[in-house]
Amino acid sequence: MFDNIRIKQAYEIIQFMIDQDYGLNFNRFFHCTTLDNTKPLYTNSVEKLLQLIEANNHGQVVKPTKLTTSSGGVLILIFKNFVIKIFDNYKTWLKVTNVLRQTYKSNYIIKITYFISDNYFHAISTEKLVPIVYYDKYGSHLIKKFDHKLVLKLFWNISHALQELHELGFEQGDCTWDNIGEINNRFVLFDFNCVHRLRTYSNSSDISQLIRSSKFNLTSVNKYPTEQRTFDFLKILQKKELKNGHELYNFLNFTFKYLKPK
Repeated sequence: MFDNIRIKQAYEIIQFMIDQDYGLNFNRFFHCTTLDNTKPLYTNSVEKLLQLIEANNHGQVVKPTKLTTSSGGVLILIFKNFVIKIFDNYKTWLKVTNVLRQTYKSNYIIKITYFISDNYFHAISTEKLVPIVYYDKYGSHLIKKFDHKLVLKLFWNISHALQELHELGFEQGDCTWDNIGEINNRFVLFDFNCVHRLRTYSNSSDISQLIRSSKFNLTSVNKYPTEQRTFDFLKILQKKELKNGHELYNFLNFTFKYLKPK
């Protein structure tokens, strides 16, 4: 009886993935469908997925609410209160897991909750956030109006994330607004698929990427007029040529002291 229930749960989740019609070869990420990608299978990898769902949901199996991908190499299952990411290779899984385990105490970097690597199933689960940039058939959009104060808050929060990450010797590698989200009214850095070691005595590209992405989103995506003082702020940052997250944090700390929580 248990086996039949378990198989049914597995089929429902894999069928949900198939029905999303993303044109993906799901077996590239883990063995879960027939070769033609049309029928669900109950395999050892699928069982590991069920166990990971249970670990995040008080022992209960639930279906995801959304399916998406990241950089083509990560299958993302979004649930009500958590996210599961399944990697198409062990190497990327290992570096992402390694970084997120070391940054677990940070309030400004997405927190990993569980991780597993078993034969051909490499996955992690994380807390859920709301990305500040979202996409639909009309293009990209911001989740809210980004006025000057909110842009400063974003830089203040992400400066914490980059300071902590760079002190560990890592570079995020794709530090754009696409990889920033909100959790409990704070901005958080996520998506570490491009993370790599920060070269000794070299400037991090994270800060310049963040500045360029800010300019683009405030100019081309923000549906509200952006204040000139916001662009002036970004221009000052660019001229500073800050080398790493520590320098960015210190600059904001001493220049905008009111940003610090009371």
